[in-house]
Amino acid sequence: MPAHGDFFTRGLGNEQTPEDLVRIPFMLKNRIYKDEDIANIMHGNYLRFVREAWAE
Repeated sequence: MPAHGDFFTRGLGNEQTPEDLVRIPFMLKNRIYKDEDIANIMHGNYLRFVREAWAE
């Protein structure tokens, strides 16, 4: 069985500390993700969820 992160994300998912989170946007950019998609992955989806939850 592949190591955690390898099968679905091809290496992403092995980050262990908050400092490792800084690397994620660069890793995604190297995999040709669009800037808008990277922003959503890093914080946009969370902000959307919170805004929708607080609006109720």
